[in-house]
Amino acid sequence: ARRNSGCDIRALDYVRGIKALTATLTTAPPTGGEASSKVHASGLEKMMSTVVEHGVKGLAQVATNFNKLILEEDKMLAVARVVNTLMDQKGSSDILERYIYLDPRKPSSDRSRANRTFRQAVVFMVGGGNYLEYQNVREHARGGKHVIYGATDICSAEDFAKQLAGLSGVPAPPTVTPTKGNGGAL
Repeated sequence: ARRNSGCDIRALDYVRGIKALTATLTTAPPTGGEASSKVHASGLEKMMSTVVEHGVKGLAQVATNFNKLILEEDKMLAVARVVNTLMDQKGSSDILERYIYLDPRKPSSDRSRANRTFRQAVVFMVGGGNYLEYQNVREHARGGKHVIYGATDICSAEDFAKQLAGLSGVPAPPTVTPTKGNGGAL
């Protein structure tokens, strides 16, 4: 119905396709018969199959981890948790050990860990950032701390839908223009 009315549902179709692919890959284990070897005859097909399989598993893992993150610690997202741990210098030792500290006031030969708390931080996401992360970092910055959040790309919901539609590979439907009737009322 929406398609017939001129709505651009390419993004929705793309998401449905990815969901169907995910369901297929997670419910149907690969079989090792003659039909399977014919399907994966070329090296390119094998490589693409592996990439898609790992990608789907990765997406499923990200979704699972995201669910865990939003339910823990007063809905503190991963980026806010990392920022707070690094600024307070207490909490998860795993986080504290994995990040390097670069202090412009120390000599370049001294890479020792900072033993003090920080009042200011810059968080920069390489790749897409979003308002939810930004707001979460701001809400969880405690005790007069100042955090600047940035990203290489922050897109609106409309831009995100356009990106998904572009990924679908389907050309955009023709634009529907309102017709004037009943004295120009729509």
